[in-house]
Amino acid sequence: MNNLPILVAISALIISAVVCIFAGLRRLYKARSQGLVVVWYKQISMLFGIEFMLLGLVLVINLGSLSKFFPHSLDGLILVIISVLSIAVVGLVVLIVGLYVLSVLKRDQQEFMDGL
Repeated sequence: MNNLPILVAISALIISAVVCIFAGLRRLYKARSQGLVVVWYKQISMLFGIEFMLLGLVLVINLGSLSKFFPHSLDGLILVIISVLSIAVVGLVVLIVGLYVLSVLKRDQQEFMDGL
């Protein structure tokens, strides 16, 4: 089985995750240096990075399972791990969409208030 395309996709996903996390950290430090109180879990780019990392981990575990890297006796545990990680990814997606919608609503409300 040729796993090269899958490995390239996983590598790109992990590199994207690292870039997003560092971009989020940079924004976090910049905001804190300006005296703002910000928390990491409201930084959308950091959440994207964590999501990409979790998704990459799901893909790596799935690839290991498909290529018979793990023993057959661990199939049940692997299924549970993949399920938990997938639920975490979905939770992060919901959180990211919610934060984005809130930021758009806040921006629209501010524009409305500026127009009065």
